[in-house]
Amino acid sequence: MARRKLDADLAEKILDEVMRETAQGGTGHVSTLKIAAKLGISEPTVFLRYKSKQILMDAAFSLAWQRFNHLPGYAVVRSKAQAVSFEDFRPVFQDKLIHRKEVIYLHHYLASIYYHHDFVKQVRQEYFARLDETILSLYGPLPTEPVHMIEECFLKAEIDNLSYFADRLYPASEDNLRLLFSALKGFFWAPLEDLARSSALK
Repeated sequence: MARRKLDADLAEKILDEVMRETAQGGTGHVSTLKIAAKLGISEPTVFLRYKSKQILMDAAFSLAWQRFNHLPGYAVVRSKAQAVSFEDFRPVFQDKLIHRKEVIYLHHYLASIYYHHDFVKQVRQEYFARLDETILSLYGPLPTEPVHMIEECFLKAEIDNLSYFADRLYPASEDNLRLLFSALKGFFWAPLEDLARSSALK
């Protein structure tokens, strides 16, 4: 049991170093040799746990996604719908920005050569299922394909914009977060409203 815990701890430390390396210079900056040196292990030990660089980068994405907490956002949107305010959503942004290196890693991975569509789809399956439920509760049945396109675009915009704050390109000030909220709210609700209207006319 103790050995398994040590192995799990080391595996997570390796993934944390992948995220830190990415935050310093993008996914191309990730070096398994440097990671091994930082952790005081050999490079083959890294590949003993992650058989290839692709598997390593995918595993880091999975862990970053797990820490990038989505659950509070669903509850807020579902309970308040379009009446949701910045004050309602501020804690959601603050919680996500605690995980600075995770936000930056998600941003870089999704635009990198390591992006693996089927794997990412599987990791994010629960997220989209919950978002589907939220949209269904607010609008009733809507065409699946355009709903998923709206969800994908919204998620990409959220991660990309939060990464600017996480990477300290812009300060995460109250005013800046409020602007981000306004932009994302419009990005999400406006196309859903259009889709609901066009679906009702058919």
